[in-house]
Amino acid sequence: MKTNFTVSVLIIIATISFYALQTVQTTQGPHGGSLQKVKNYHVEMKALNTNVYTYLFDEKLKAISNKDISCTIQFFFNDSVATDARMKPIGDDGFVLESNAIAYRYCKIVFKMPANTISTRFENENIIVNINK
Repeated sequence: MKTNFTVSVLIIIATISFYALQTVQTTQGPHGGSLQKVKNYHVEMKALNTNVYTYLFDEKLKAISNKDISCTIQFFFNDSVATDARMKPIGDDGFVLESNAIAYRYCKIVFKMPANTISTRFENENIIVNINK
């Protein structure tokens, strides 16, 4: 009887741990940033030093050209303040913003295409921000 109870408890703990780990893991994009699926697209965001990079991909993770596309980013801070900026095209498929906004809570990225608008939200994974939440 004790063995059945112990095995049942271990299975429940293992199941809860498995699902908890899945929510913590982030998907990594082709440029090493965080990747999110939005409609039939994928959006990648990567913060490196003082720059923020964004990329737009199709369903099969093929990069979409930044020609005829604009990208804006809006940072939301813990004190209910928000600031937004227009990102500059970089290369054939990316956008970049030089920003010192490391203490934001989350950001919203918006890609505007001639026939479609794609937007998503990325939580800040910076440990300083997470401590102050």
